[in-house]
Amino acid sequence: MPALTTSLALLLAATAALGPDEEDPVGIVDDPGAVEVELEYTPRSRQVSIERARWESLRAMAEAAKPKPTPPPGPWATHREVVIERSSEGLRVRGTWSLASVEPGWWTGRLLGPLAGMRVESATWRGKAIGVTETSAGVEASVELGAKTRGELELVAFIPAESLPGGVDGGLALDMAPAVRGEVLVKGAGGLASAPDGRVPELVADGNARRTLDGLFWAGEQGLRLDWVDAPAQDDAVAEGPLAVAQAAMGLTFGDGEVRGHARVSWLLRRGALDQVSLRVEGLGNDLALAGPNVLEWTRSGDRIDVKLREPADARVDVELRWTQGLPNEAEASLSAPRILPDQAYRTERTIQVARDGEFEVLPELEGWTAVASTELPDWAGGYIQGSATASYRREGKGAGEARFDLLRFVPISGPPVVVDVAAYEIATTDEGRSLVQARYDVRNERASHLRVALPPNSRLLGVRVGGEAVTPAADGSPDKEGGQPSAWRIPLERSLESVKGTLSFPVELIFIADDDADWERKESRELRLPALDAPVAVNRVRVYLPPRYQNRVDVGEHHRVDGFSEGAGITYGLGVGAGSEEVARADELYREALEGWMDNDFRQAQSSLDELQALGASNANIDGLQANLDLVSGAYTEDAKQGGQSALVARRIRDQANTRAADDRIELLEKAAEADKLEAEGRYEEAEKTLEEAQELGQQLALLEQVESQEQVAYNRSLSSIQTRVTAKKKRKREVKKKQRLAEVEVTAKATKAKEGKADEGKDAAPMGGKAKAPKRVNGEIVYVVDEEPAPPVEDEPDPDMIALGGEGEGITVYDFEDDDVSGEVLTPAGGALSTGGPALPKPEPAPEPAPEPAPEPRPQAELERRVETPPASSTELDAQYGFDDSLDGDLLTPEGANISARSRSKSSSLIGDGMRGPEDISRDFTAVVDVAPTASRDASGEAVTITMEEAESLPAKGAAGISLAGTTGAEEMEMPMADAAPAPPRQRDARRARRSRKRRSQERRPPEDRRANFMSADDFSGNVRADAPVDEPPPPPPPPADPNAALAGPVAEASAVAVHIPAIGETVLYQHMLLREGEALTVHLEAKRSRKPR
Repeated sequence: MPALTTSLALLLAATAALGPDEEDPVGIVDDPGAVEVELEYTPRSRQVSIERARWESLRAMAEAAKPKPTPPPGPWATHREVVIERSSEGLRVRGTWSLASVEPGWWTGRLLGPLAGMRVESATWRGKAIGVTETSAGVEASVELGAKTRGELELVAFIPAESLPGGVDGGLALDMAPAVRGEVLVKGAGGLASAPDGRVPELVADGNARRTLDGLFWAGEQGLRLDWVDAPAQDDAVAEGPLAVAQAAMGLTFGDGEVRGHARVSWLLRRGALDQVSLRVEGLGNDLALAGPNVLEWTRSGDRIDVKLREPADARVDVELRWTQGLPNEAEASLSAPRILPDQAYRTERTIQVARDGEFEVLPELEGWTAVASTELPDWAGGYIQGSATASYRREGKGAGEARFDLLRFVPISGPPVVVDVAAYEIATTDEGRSLVQARYDVRNERASHLRVALPPNSRLLGVRVGGEAVTPAADGSPDKEGGQPSAWRIPLERSLESVKGTLSFPVELIFIADDDADWERKESRELRLPALDAPVAVNRVRVYLPPRYQNRVDVGEHHRVDGFSEGAGITYGLGVGAGSEEVARADELYREALEGWMDNDFRQAQSSLDELQALGASNANIDGLQANLDLVSGAYTEDAKQGGQSALVARRIRDQANTRAADDRIELLEKAAEADKLEAEGRYEEAEKTLEEAQELGQQLALLEQVESQEQVAYNRSLSSIQTRVTAKKKRKREVKKKQRLAEVEVTAKATKAKEGKADEGKDAAPMGGKAKAPKRVNGEIVYVVDEEPAPPVEDEPDPDMIALGGEGEGITVYDFEDDDVSGEVLTPAGGALSTGGPALPKPEPAPEPAPEPAPEPRPQAELERRVETPPASSTELDAQYGFDDSLDGDLLTPEGANISARSRSKSSSLIGDGMRGPEDISRDFTAVVDVAPTASRDASGEAVTITMEEAESLPAKGAAGISLAGTTGAEEMEMPMADAAPAPPRQRDARRARRSRKRRSQERRPPEDRRANFMSADDFSGNVRADAPVDEPPPPPPPPADPNAALAGPVAEASAVAVHIPAIGETVLYQHMLLREGEALTVHLEAKRSRKPR
């Protein structure tokens, strides 16, 4: 039923559409009883049956009611230039039409005429002749051409003087093809003036008289009539008044306390003369100075300036203005933009350029002005600022609108120079009174150069790392005992990174050992003192691992003991208490990679690392701040920029810093652009296009670093895009030309092959390219063609692909035939025979003599090939005596990198402890093994691997490895760490960036050459010897340099393995949390524990 209802509604609507007196085309009438439509409705199929003739009538009506698509316009004339030259012989009419086309089409119609006696001298379309039609009424020029692209249609016709009704002094009626706009110029030729004496030309276009402007009539209509009228009286010309165009260029340079303004205003006269000019000004200082080459005097009355000239000017008037205006001494201020509006001008073009050399940040807010690049300004608009322009604007007309400059001054926040947000301590203790402490500080450094750390008494510093990089601290204070380390250290700091959400913190890590002479009692109660910093600490988190078999006796709430940390979760990236050290280390590594990517302007790498951190579930203030910076440069973060004030200032500072770091990228961009120009000039368009694509990608990234008002990089990117479009078009043309050349070569080759196979017509000479050939002959079993003595016509060199005209089949194609080359020497057949009348084959060239084999090197004695360094036996007793192992202590053995060995494997077999050495079968679980068996210093201060020579290997002490002992001394071979009295200056940001790049390159080139590489024994095949393959003819080693008298002043070598120690989690864990620690105050941790009895 719904289908039936719909059909009936359509029929009733069609009936209602007819008027009362209109004939019903399909037999539908107004009377419902007289409806002759028979409907047959089938409920099951939901269909309605109707007669075919009526259905076709209804369908035709529906098709006629559909809107028809509008075809695209054909070629049309956008501009027309008509020049009428008046001479004694007649009038010469020169017309030029500029045609445009959306798609290929025909442009037909009359260009000029018909005129009796008219003679068409030339008619061309893009340099090619077009047809001329002659009628009974005279000669007319009409055209029928297919316009595919833009082009110019030019017509030159001459009308003799005897064919004109009044001669050259009479009127002329022209019927010309119209255009959207056009201009008509009347001039004299052949010594005749442009108009009769005392008369001037008058042009009437479609019945309307047109006035001249700069000697031109502006008219694009079809019907034109040129008449000569009497020249107006001098008084009438003066009454019209002068006509001028004004140009006003202004430059503003913002300093610390004032803005310096410099402007130039010019009046370009098109008609008449001026003896005085006037200006309307706003916002110019009281010290305004005005000068000009034709200025006699000037007066200022309020906002109006009147300038009197020395003599009337009929070409141009130039005046210069200079002034200064004071700036408010506030953090945030607003200054109205100066305004200069010249009078006596019917059109004014204005420009403004802004520069700054002070601490103010200038944010232009110019309504109605268009931001442009400085290179897009006209020549008359430059040179009125001091320094480089930060913004350029352009505007036409005298329209008013709000124009101001928001001034922001950076105000540093008062506070301590450096702040520690979180201080986290991991402490492992032994029942002998020793403690291994790993301290990590989240530092926000505003302006400090060092962080002073005072260690507890009887402490020994092992290593320091700042921002993941090992650094050398400086001693600050006398040792607490003879031969000990200084009591305090100064750690060099870097400047904290600024983000739109605040300053980002960076980690400072310390590893030190505290020694207490008193052993732990069965019921122990002691105070564990921590380092004192010269910076306030917001949150202190302490995790203490008691010695084995000791149980904690401090209740929660006493002495700052807690069940779980409630503050400072950002130091573990918000991964929670259950996160392991590996997850935290991975998050720390990803954050450092993101930070390095930001500092290197590699925003893709930085964003990728932050995405991995998000996948891990990590989050803290540093991650949020760095993500906000990435969103800022990509244009996704505009919250603070819109708010204005200090937030907008910080956002601009961050963008400027990133733009400053992109100096190398800008140099690379210029190099790629120059390379693309060179490749284009050489015709290597594909390589040039690829290079331009790389340059555009780099330019787009640089455009993100510009401020909103700056358009320098955007304009440069547009120029790169236009160059790429041009190169792509050239590449396409070259490809088409080569394609046609290949088709022509294939055609020539096919004809030659057909003739060679004898399929050519008998009795006709085969005529391959390059000469006239007769019937083929067989010479030495080869079919050849004998060429007549008649020389072949010269072959032109292949033209430039851009100069080849792509015409019809074979038109504009030059095929080079190498058979026509006149070369010396005998021509050979593929079989090697001479191509002559039965001549013998040429002799084959003799093969080149084989080089004599080199003599085998003499075998060297085995004693010279192997050089050994003897090491001590690895028995348990000797290792205990050598490294100070104490089997009575409990703890997990750690490798120099901090790996817990005994926690993974508790077997009695020997275990690798470092540098190819195996430990005793029953290894102590004390953490002191980390330091006692520390490897020989094999890294420099920057953490890079150092390759030792064979002589250095032989000069190693017999013990093979030295370190710092806790359980006892290691002997005379123990390596001490000399300390420095003064710390070096913190590295600059640019030097740090270079250092990061250098480390990446050195990591790929870390392996030394084969001739310098020492082949030490592996950990799985310990033989007690060290073997190296050294060349026999190696020169003797140079004598060792004299001892440096300042060696004692050097700082300690910061080993990465020493800083990366993992605190062994052996005993019971006790947590402490303390808030707000003042500068110079040391935190003391209270420990109470009881040792349980040994199990029987």
